Amino acid sequence: MVVVKMKLYIQSGRLLNSYVEMFRIAVLLCGLVIIAWNDGKEKRIPNEWLAALAMLRTVFLVFEIQSNEWDIVLFFFVKGMMLGGGLFLLPYLFSNGSVGAGDVKLLAVAGYYMGSPGILFIIVSAVIVATVYSVVLLILGKADKKKKIAFAPFIFVGTIFTLWKGA
Repeated sequence: MVVVKMKLYIQSGRLLNSYVEMFRIAVLLCGLVIIAWNDGKEKRIPNEWLAALAMLRTVFLVFEIQSNEWDIVLFFFVKGMMLGGGLFLLPYLFSNGSVGAGDVKLLAVAGYYMGSPGILFIIVSAVIVATVYSVVLLILGKADKKKKIAFAPFIFVGTIFTLWKGA
């Protein structure tokens, strides 16, 4: 039943085209700007910001559940959270510090905001942009293969690209 309803929602477009959705996206983007700046400067993503974004998302979720069928909304966004955090959990565990725990948590929060199709597009976009950036740094001689780069700015760029493409 949930799968059939989910297909109808996906085929009909975004889950909610309302002020709640616009405000939710605005909060996510503002949070990502601050987190990306902090990660770029200090190579650290504060848990306080991630917790605040997650709590605000839960508040928005209450309003979205009132406007839609709760099982579909919950499934869509919780699945996005699990995909976002889950896809980067393995690289975090096996990369010897190349992927930080903050990146994993940030992708989980972004997935909670954007849902399952959105977070996949964000991840692919962020990885592509980060790869291009790293290759350019290597070519210009400004970095070696062991240089660590902040990933939150690329998550922000991937989110902007995802919103622009409507994914």
